[in-house]
Amino acid sequence: MEDKKKLERIISKEKIIKSKLMSLDPSKYLGLISNISLLFNCLKDYWEGGYKEIPWATITAIAFALLYFINPFDMIPDFIPGVGYIDDSAVIAMVISGIKNDLENYKLWREKNQS
Repeated sequence: MEDKKKLERIISKEKIIKSKLMSLDPSKYLGLISNISLLFNCLKDYWEGGYKEIPWATITAIAFALLYFINPFDMIPDFIPGVGYIDDSAVIAMVISGIKNDLENYKLWREKNQS
């Protein structure tokens, strides 16, 4: 029950996540933008019940990564020009590396179900 409430809180932060992504320069942060979008879409599709073929550990990792991204008080504050998103990028990359197979399966499912 508590885990579902945590997921619901993350899903409710969609506007904050999208706003933060929109503020990033795509020429510098395209990888970060696309990775966070992928993670959020996966979490949202899971939450809405469309995609359930994913381990709970992967959902937890995605939730952690997204919470880290929107946290303004992370290891390197985001407002520091040039370096503010280094830690965010590292966390996202680490999570994606750990759940790579699950994300590949999700991408295949998404392609199949969006057409």
